[in-house]
Amino acid sequence: MIQLASFLSSLCLIYQMFWPPAFVAAKELTCRIKNPDGSLQGHNDVTYDTENNLCCNGSLTERMSGGHYQDCCVTNLMEGTGRTFFIDEKQCCGNDLISRVNKDGRRIECCDGKMPYLVEDGGLCCNGEYDPNAGANMRCCGGIKFNAANKICCNGHIHKRIKGQLQSCCGLKSFNPETHECYHIGQHGHVQLRYSRKCGGIPYDSREKACCQEKLYDDANEQTSFGCCGPNLRRSKYQQCCNDTIVHENKQCCGYGRNAKEYDDQVHKCEGGKLLLKSNPMAFCGPDKQEYDSNNQHCCGGTVLSKRDKCCAGQRLPKDHICCQKDSTYEAEEKAIKKDGAHDNKCCIFYGGIRNSYSDIKMRCVMGEVRSKDLQLCGGKPYNKTQDLCCKGSVLYPGKKALNWKCCISSIKAYHINTDNPILSIQMSRQMCKGNKTATASQRDIAEINLQTQPDPVGSRTKQWQASLGFTFLGLFLILLMPS
Repeated sequence: MIQLASFLSSLCLIYQMFWPPAFVAAKELTCRIKNPDGSLQGHNDVTYDTENNLCCNGSLTERMSGGHYQDCCVTNLMEGTGRTFFIDEKQCCGNDLISRVNKDGRRIECCDGKMPYLVEDGGLCCNGEYDPNAGANMRCCGGIKFNAANKICCNGHIHKRIKGQLQSCCGLKSFNPETHECYHIGQHGHVQLRYSRKCGGIPYDSREKACCQEKLYDDANEQTSFGCCGPNLRRSKYQQCCNDTIVHENKQCCGYGRNAKEYDDQVHKCEGGKLLLKSNPMAFCGPDKQEYDSNNQHCCGGTVLSKRDKCCAGQRLPKDHICCQKDSTYEAEEKAIKKDGAHDNKCCIFYGGIRNSYSDIKMRCVMGEVRSKDLQLCGGKPYNKTQDLCCKGSVLYPGKKALNWKCCISSIKAYHINTDNPILSIQMSRQMCKGNKTATASQRDIAEINLQTQPDPVGSRTKQWQASLGFTFLGLFLILLMPS
């Protein structure tokens, strides 16, 4: 029991320390003591302990024992002295200290701090006057009595009630909350039709449309939507708002206000408003081993860059440059060059460090030179495709393609086509393509003469076959003519 009493005493002390009574604002206050003549002139401020005393009309009064909720009432105007009392039991009315209830338990109030009256009697105190026969429905509004059964008081202004309608107050005005609504601008109340709104100065019905930061939505209304996210309308209760932006499906929001960011919770995690990788694959860059996140960054010549930045020859690649990769064929090292055109995406490399940029949509690189794709080339050099003969990258007999010359298949040689004698052309191609050199015009003529003087083995065999076939048909014809 002794331990329980000690615990309750300590608990009471803690309560008094952190939750002081309403009428004890501080441990010590200052009371301005009146002079003997009743004046307050001079330096008569006295500091007193609020736990044990009260300052009552310029004099210090000792508190009664038994509680902190006390006040004082000046009961002697001549002397200016007062009496202390417990406020839950008594009240000061005029210069008298009266009880809050009478002997029958009925509540007593004080009218304008001067006249006591019984509340249950239907009496009304208004503008400093007490009317004992006011009635149960009578009220006071701005110092004027009115009947609350047919009128309503809105901040000191009386309005008539409309039969069959609800009445509420909006500032100094009354309105029907079923058809209208109240909104405040500063301290002033304004009444408007219940669903009437304005969006950027344009009137609209909130049952048909919705407005977010002066942006009007025709395909939704404020009753079925779920509020605004900056200028964006939330169409589902599951949509999150993150820094005035609707969070995408399967994404989350990390942080608050303008620092909030959307993130994928499969990749990142949010701790204290900051995004961190769930698995943080760290790497090291440069001789000083600078730590970086290899998922979002990369190392470029000892400098950590974002994955959005490109690296060329160990340096950050400017946006108006292109990176020419290393080419062992032309003994060229990696190098960044400035673009010749805004849409260039390729490098044209050649011996001696020659590098030019070009767009591969319409151009091509030919032995270090940028050429149009429409230009016909033979071994990297322009030529006339309809006139010249290009054989394995070499132009043979310029202008003689039109004279029926053709390339050999297996060598950089050409032969002449005889359009009148295809068999002769075949023989010519075999003879010219076997030689060590491409046939010249004189060699062609000699070859044609030799072919004309030599016997034609193919022609001889053809004639023999035709003769044999003729004799066969003649024998069959004679047999048919013989009598049976």
